Formats: sequence, structure tokens, C-alpha cells
Amino acid sequence: MFDRLVENLGRASVAGDAAQIRNPETQLAAAMLLYAVLPADNVIRPEESFELRLTLQRLLRVGDVQAQHLISRAVSAYSREPSLLACATILKHRFTLGFRNSLFEAARRIAAADGQIHVNEADVLSRITSLLGLNAMPHRLSA
Repeated sequence: MFDRLVENLGRASVAGDAAQIRNPETQLAAAMLLYAVLPADNVIRPEESFELRLTLQRLLRVGDVQAQHLISRAVSAYSREPSLLACATILKHRFTLGFRNSLFEAARRIAAADGQIHVNEADVLSRITSLLGLNAMPHRLSA
């Protein structure tokens, strides 16, 4: 699936974030990017999973069932291809800087949902910052 997503990068996005938010491919890319934070510290805690579900509902404007379906698809895609490059590239090319900053802040909240940001989670957050083309801001990583 991500091969098809990367192929689609050739067409430039002139539509706003609202149109991209409804796009199933970009929804999956966002869900996968955000899901990648959960296993970073080798323990997926219920509060992190809950924050992921709420974040998807809020950011992508989907209901609970659709958010859970996106998470299932993201888990499956991540288990096949754990690289964040393809999904981050899609998000970088199709969303505004403002939305990409919102994605990063959401990832940080997910990582901090258990009360701390593990060193491995901080590493994933740093990679997300770079892959999304955001300015590196280490102070943003604190819980």
C-alpha cells in the first residue's frame, strides 16, 4: 500500500488540509506515524493507546469506530514496514506546516500520556520532527 502512496507523491496537493484529512491514504499515513510512538519504549500502555484514539478522532475528524479501524490498519502497516519515511513524506507534501506541527504535538502528547517520555520515544519524536520538515525544537519533547 505504501508503494502506491509514494507513487502518488508525484501529484502536488493544491487542496487545503481539510480535503486531505478526508483522504484515506493520508489518514492511514497520519495514523501510522502517530502509532509509531507507542511501541518505541517497548511497552504499549493503555493511556497511550487511548490518547492515540482520541487524537485521531480530533485531528482527522473521525468517529470512534473509524479511529479504531485506522489504528488496526496502522498497526498492520507498521508491522509490515516500520519505516516512517513513506508516511512522513506523504504528510509533508500534502499538508501545511501548521497541520504537520499539530501532528508532531499530537505525537508528543501520545508519548507523554503515561507521564514520561522515554529516551526511545524522544528519538522517534526527533525523527518525526525531521521527516515532517519541522524545525528541531528539543524543548518541545519534555512531558
